[in-house]
Amino acid sequence: MHATCPACGTGYAIPDELAGRSLRCATCGEVFRPPREAAQPAAAQPGAEAAEPPPAEPAAAAADAAFAAAPAADPPAAGPPAAERLTVASVGSPSAAPRLAWAASLVVLAALLVALHAFRAEIAAAWPPMLRLYRALGLL
Repeated sequence: MHATCPACGTGYAIPDELAGRSLRCATCGEVFRPPREAAQPAAAQPGAEAAEPPPAEPAAAAADAAFAAAPAADPPAAGPPAAERLTVASVGSPSAAPRLAWAASLVVLAALLVALHAFRAEIAAAWPPMLRLYRALGLL
């Protein structure tokens, strides 16, 4: 199946199972939803009669027409093929990595503050300008 990003025009060859799902363009980051359509049209299958598609909602029909009219652009030459760079948009499922990074940063900051308090005499002896900070905080 072929899909085109509506924002930047990058063309993608996507597997049929991703049709109708929200996809994120690897080039511009736009989230879009390719239309759901069969891998082969019914008229192209042997022994199948050409049947009219069921009537669609006006908004969906207009979106499908606009999508079909969009020019297909070739994917950029550099990097992996577009089908491999296309990612399924993760809507409502934030990654645990940012939360883990924030937690680690807070632990490091807490450890630094504890060390500054625990070793304040040694730090003040080694670096006299810290005496002003410790006195301002009432720690010396």
